[in-house]
Amino acid sequence: MYKYLLIVSIALWTCDISIAKQDSGKENLQVVENKDSISNKNANREENLNAFSKVNDKKLLLYIGTYTDTKSKGIYLAKFDVNSGMISTPELAASINNPSFQCISADKKQLWSVNEAAKGMGQIVGFKINQKDGGLRKLATYSSEGSAPCYIAYDNVGNSVLAANYSSGNFIRLAVNKDGIAKGVMSNHQHEGSGPNKDRQRSPHAHSVSIDLNGKYAYSCDLGADKIYVYDLAKDGLSVHTTIKAAPGSGPRHIAFQPGNKAMSVVHELNNTITTYLPDKNGCFTILKSVISALPSSYTGKSKCAEIHYSPNGHFLYASNRGHNSIVICKVNQKTMELKVVGWMKEAINWPRNFIIDPSGKFLIVANKNGDNITVYKINQKTGLLKYTGYEAEVSEPVCLTFLSLNKD
Repeated sequence: MYKYLLIVSIALWTCDISIAKQDSGKENLQVVENKDSISNKNANREENLNAFSKVNDKKLLLYIGTYTDTKSKGIYLAKFDVNSGMISTPELAASINNPSFQCISADKKQLWSVNEAAKGMGQIVGFKINQKDGGLRKLATYSSEGSAPCYIAYDNVGNSVLAANYSSGNFIRLAVNKDGIAKGVMSNHQHEGSGPNKDRQRSPHAHSVSIDLNGKYAYSCDLGADKIYVYDLAKDGLSVHTTIKAAPGSGPRHIAFQPGNKAMSVVHELNNTITTYLPDKNGCFTILKSVISALPSSYTGKSKCAEIHYSPNGHFLYASNRGHNSIVICKVNQKTMELKVVGWMKEAINWPRNFIIDPSGKFLIVANKNGDNITVYKINQKTGLLKYTGYEAEVSEPVCLTFLSLNKD
């Protein structure tokens, strides 16, 4: 048994790597292509799960939001081992229609999800988290006051739920108590505008809401209007502090904040770029610093960006490409906050709708929507480059990953 594992480990470390070059031709970038690797399925599944049960108890819970158009039934729950990178078999935690995004309150007692209905009004749904095993019990369901809600966040300072409705292009805020019950009336703000892309930008499409690390502002990307709305969370309701204009046709989608709160990076779905902003005198990220492509210069196919995250130490930034089917890896200049692409990971990636980095910064986990699985990659702490571990877990159409630790500090 141990001899077999040793052989597999050596095979993984010696996988072939192909090299691509940037426009300048002066710099080599790592592109790891798709190839066969070990996994948690078939013959290795029982072996890996037996090993998983014997490792130490310091595991993270992993909530998996899915699209329920085919086999999935809602939100799934798995365990992730922080030492090995193993994932247990996901089990259904809550039945809900199209829970395409979720968030957890700071006290770890509530999980909120969207119900991304294809037609009609969507919903936001609150669940109580069982503090022993992470199980979910429904607390409340509210209309999202719009269609196709696709992103949700929890304001831990104001104890409110924020959500973006994609199809109707509006943004909502709902104050709740510790039991998930609404306090007062829901606030609703309609985005405005359109863009040059006639297929995707005929009207506003609110695509995300991200709260800065100080809990002062909420930023909502609008893919249809090429805007980022900034709301002042200290004020009641939804008060627009400012609006950031993105490049025409870029389609801003998701946001990541540098852990030191020195920069904000935005991934743009339609033109496959990543923009980085610095804070102004009010601490609002409005000063454009740099723009880079998330794709290799040699790539000519269709692709669209999805998710973006900084590493916990702030030294690296990652974004997902659907079409190119990759995770782009960027190094962060610690003085200027500018990004420099150092490579792409493509191995075992199929339409990476979402990904997440564990709190230790050791592993990056990808939700492959079209691959019907979740794959695990180890992060090189010096270079930021990724190495496929071979560990995966099967789940139909995974689109959102959220970690939770119930360990006592």
